Formats: sequence, structure tokens, C-alpha cells
Amino acid sequence: MTCLASLLNDANAGRRPVLDAQAYHGTLCLLGYRLIHFSRLGGLRPTSHLENVVHLGLVSFMMPLMHRLDGTIPTSELLYRLIRSAMQKDFGMDEETQEIVLWTLLVAGASVFTQPKDEWLLSMISQTMHSLRLRSCEEVTRTMNRYPWIDVIHGKACRDLCGCRHLSDRYSAVAGVRDTIATPEITVCPLSIALDT
Repeated sequence: MTCLASLLNDANAGRRPVLDAQAYHGTLCLLGYRLIHFSRLGGLRPTSHLENVVHLGLVSFMMPLMHRLDGTIPTSELLYRLIRSAMQKDFGMDEETQEIVLWTLLVAGASVFTQPKDEWLLSMISQTMHSLRLRSCEEVTRTMNRYPWIDVIHGKACRDLCGCRHLSDRYSAVAGVRDTIATPEITVCPLSIALDT
């Protein structure tokens, strides 16, 4: 999925041609099938808490790419509940695990959470940013670029969630720093994918 994200980021930035629609949709179907084969959302969940969070994050990553016929992004109350439940687990304090938790929260914030200002979501993002010593949206974005991340989709969610005044206040109180989280002024171009086959 990181390769797909990289291709889409490069195409959107003009560093490569836009993707052929047939190849794009074939890739989405293949990745979606692999996610379902690994674990269905309504079936048994992976026993490893980290594997469960990674799987839920990857499903969340796919959500904005899978449009309905009316052009809207599908919603999934089940996915919302599974992510929220998974975030109640103790993941330990190692840096890579904390990054994966933050990535899942932000990717899901772009697609799954219809109420992005949920207190639990902002609290979890704030705590995770603090444990990773990330103080700005730019630092978060640089860290998240190691994972499947589409700038025009997930970058906006990152700016929205990390730029919340409430989160900024919470982080300042937790970290003892002065309001360092701000929403940068960035022009976002629409995701460009060729529709001609």
C-alpha cells in the first residue's frame, strides 16, 4: 500500500503521469481482497493487538479510495467501533508502535470518523504525539510518510486534527510548550487519476 500511496502522491505532484484507471481499480481490488482474506471486519479479529490496529488502519486507508456510485465515500459504523475498541488496548511505549497507533488514528480520521472532534480521538492523538515528541503538523506528517499516506487525503486530516485549537491547548498543557501546533497554509490539489481507459 505504501507503493500505491507513493504513486498517487507522485502523480498528484506532477512527478509522474496519472495512473491508468484500469490499473488503479485492479490494484484497489487486489489490495481490498488481501485485506479481507487476512481478516474480515465482521469476523474474528487478529489476536495480536498491533496486527489488529495495522489491519484496521489499512482498511481505513482504502476507504477514501473506494467511492460509491454517487461519488461519496462509504461509511462503516463497524469499522468505527472496531478502531475505537482497538485503541482501548495497551500497546506499550516503543516508538514504532506509537507511530502505528498515530498513523491509524489519522488515516481513520480522514475516512472513518464522521465526528473528527470526538474527545477520545483528540485525546488519543494528543497523548501519542506527546509520547513521540511531535509538536507540529509538519513533524507528524514527516513521521507518517513512512507509512501508507496520501498527502491530499491524509495530510488534510492531519492538519484538521492536529490543528484543532482544543488539541493544541491539550498538547501545550501536557508537554509544557507554548502553542506550537498550527494549521499550515497549504494549497491542496485534487487527487488526479486518469479516467480514460
